[in-house]
Amino acid sequence: MRPSHAACLAERVISISELAKNAGTIVREAQDRPVAVIEKNQIKASLVSAELFETMLVRLGDFNQGSG
Repeated sequence: MRPSHAACLAERVISISELAKNAGTIVREAQDRPVAVIEKNQIKASLVSAELFETMLVRLGDFNQGSG
């Protein structure tokens, strides 16, 4: 099941066309807060900083190691 726009936890939600027009600005904005990208009212991607992404991967790895 795909998350809907209504279920989004990102502070900012943008359309794919807005991302295409303003990619540099939006990527810089994603350094400070998550940005959800939607198409047809469905979340297609979430943009987060590289630092946050790395942290999420480490925590997910820790979780997976603890459940085995």
